[in-house]
Amino acid sequence: LGSWMPTEGTFQGDFSAPECYYCPAGYYGATSDLTEPGQCGQCTRGHFCEMGTTNPEPCPPGRYSPVFGAPSPEFCLPCAP
Repeated sequence: LGSWMPTEGTFQGDFSAPECYYCPAGYYGATSDLTEPGQCGQCTRGHFCEMGTTNPEPCPPGRYSPVFGAPSPEFCLPCAP
């Protein structure tokens, strides 16, 4: 989870030991059998997804993320008082 592996035919090199690739920052991989990076889900508002995230992480208490695809907790902004 949190990664994808190319299918045979798209993989360059020795398929007997293929590599898994992490979903990029801003995306998550909550299911298995992902075969391309486009299958990773975009991180939802109010959450952030660092590289290889399995499920979106909620922003810390008192903070929020107004955008989709936040790649780190630094994108979580302070809530208005």
